[in-house]
Amino acid sequence: MKRMIEGADKSALEDIRAGGERGMAALYKRYSPDLQCRIRSRYGILEPQEIQELCDDTFYAFYSSIHNFREECSVYTWLCHLLDYRTKQYFAKTPTVTCRFDPYALEEEFEELQAISRIEREVCYERCYQLLLKRIQSLPRLTANFWRMKVLAALGKSTAEISNDLGKTPGSVRAFMSQHTQCWQILTKLAQGVPIVEIAADQQKTSEEVERQLIDCRSRLRIYDQIQNCQHDCEDL
Repeated sequence: MKRMIEGADKSALEDIRAGGERGMAALYKRYSPDLQCRIRSRYGILEPQEIQELCDDTFYAFYSSIHNFREECSVYTWLCHLLDYRTKQYFAKTPTVTCRFDPYALEEEFEELQAISRIEREVCYERCYQLLLKRIQSLPRLTANFWRMKVLAALGKSTAEISNDLGKTPGSVRAFMSQHTQCWQILTKLAQGVPIVEIAADQQKTSEEVERQLIDCRSRLRIYDQIQNCQHDCEDL
């Protein structure tokens, strides 16, 4: 994710501020699909009409408050900031609808710098995991299933939702994930610089046994390094 305003967005912003319509149309075409995806995945709103209305309301708020946008973050980050505010209003007016996240925990200050930083990191993780979901398609079935579960969990999906998405029972999802948990832990410790001899001691194994296990783990979790690199990039924001 880029923090700087991209050239195409710069031109669109200039057009909007000059009273034109093409700039707003260009930004809507570019960012409305991602924004609608965020509405579904982050807030669990599934009704198409409500998703469309929230998306349109967010873009209207963007247009109406264009003078408040100082270009200190990307256009999409600012749209997500506005969406948080609009979603909080939505759940306040629709108490019978359950939000996956607590809308009242969102920052009260509309232009709070901390809120922008939080959203930048969230957007980075979301885009990273969406990219990884595409890469998963070429992996062997069992490896692909593990990463689908891992990615969906990272995007805020519950075990019940993951099992529904993958056509499995919640129990089978938990059992499958537990089989790969040890590999995840070993690779994570290794990435953190923990010596194999210490990992072996923690697991009450010999170093040779852990090294053999690592061969299997790297085969099972083939894109682990990509996940780690992505997470490190987002953590630096």
